[in-house]
Amino acid sequence: MAEPTDLPQEIIDEIISKISKDRPALKNCALASRTLLFSSRIRLFSSIKLDQAWLCKGLHILLTENPRLATYIHSITLSIGETSWSMEPAWLSVDGSLPDVLDMLSSLHSVSLEIDNEVGWMQISPQIAAAIFRMFALPSLMSIRIMGLDEVPISFFYISATIEQLELIEVTFERTSDFDPGTPTSLSFGSLDFDPGLYAPLHVELSLWSAIVESPDSCFSRMSTLRVYPSSKNFRTIRPLLGMAADSLVSIHLDLQYRRDCNSTSRDLRAFKFSLSKLTSLQSLSLTFLVLYRTLDELLKNFRTLSRDLLAFLASSASTIERIETLTLTFKPKVDYALDQKVPWPHLPSILADSIDLWGRLDEAICSYRRSNGFRVNIVLSLQQPRERNQLVDIRRAWQRLMKGKLPMLEERRVLILEADSFHEDFPED
Repeated sequence: MAEPTDLPQEIIDEIISKISKDRPALKNCALASRTLLFSSRIRLFSSIKLDQAWLCKGLHILLTENPRLATYIHSITLSIGETSWSMEPAWLSVDGSLPDVLDMLSSLHSVSLEIDNEVGWMQISPQIAAAIFRMFALPSLMSIRIMGLDEVPISFFYISATIEQLELIEVTFERTSDFDPGTPTSLSFGSLDFDPGLYAPLHVELSLWSAIVESPDSCFSRMSTLRVYPSSKNFRTIRPLLGMAADSLVSIHLDLQYRRDCNSTSRDLRAFKFSLSKLTSLQSLSLTFLVLYRTLDELLKNFRTLSRDLLAFLASSASTIERIETLTLTFKPKVDYALDQKVPWPHLPSILADSIDLWGRLDEAICSYRRSNGFRVNIVLSLQQPRERNQLVDIRRAWQRLMKGKLPMLEERRVLILEADSFHEDFPED
């Protein structure tokens, strides 16, 4: 059968991009026509996940036979965890072909290590560990994500690399024999997403963490964006970051959680015990509130607690509100795991707009702290359920209609933006 030649490659690429998340369809396109092969193959190989030795072996054979495919791979995830259906939970401890595969990937933009089984770095094969560190130093790399891995060598922060984003989620670090706290760190990143978990690490780990954060010319003193998940137990791990980045931080994002059984390990706003006035370069402040509930009464009760904490926080940050450019407040009601009574998500915009005693007081507070122009306030409703685009458009319209007049002073200043979106990923929970 003759190959079709009447469509420009740009149109073919656009068609294939529309099904970029449908892997079976991409495979069919790659097999159907040589014209579709290149665009389909680029998207099929752009992001890969390895969680079993046999998958790695198959990829090694494929890349050996066709080395060009390695240049299509821009994102790789190495995984061990309960979310994996792997029958080889310790597959990273076996050398196999993984070091060779990693060394073939010279065009990576993103690397993720997702370890959910409390695996330590020492359980990873030395050959694989060395290949991972070489991968971290690739000039093309833009982001590194490490989740759930213990005892990562502190030498990680001495990798000569400049990346855009670093994510450290429930990671601990181990002192190496050559560690010198007086040596400047060479890793550089613009954005850090940091969640040490609910509890602060042991004293020895905390002292090591403080030593690396507060070392001369620390990489943490150069970052411009920070996202943290504070709790009353982990904040002493977060605090050194804020101190070191006081002059460089332009944007800070706090992810918080409100639930029925708030206790000493909760992630509410009261856990963030740091004066934002110390962040002299701050331009953007974002607060995301995950509100877990089982009943309507519980939802409203948690919002009342949230409202009290938010107004107190804004009052203590009045000098910061006066000078920043953007304030974003995102509210994420989510049904808790033990569901007693479901509140249908189409009703949530109306419930939050009409039943929450917050908006008028919030309007008055913000406007009293910020009297000058050049300011934008984003209030976002984020719902878990909607997945279709038309549903989200309907929710956004309903939210904007229901909230009209709830914050009259901000509306009059024309600085208020009401948005709605949806979320599908799990928030770190207790």
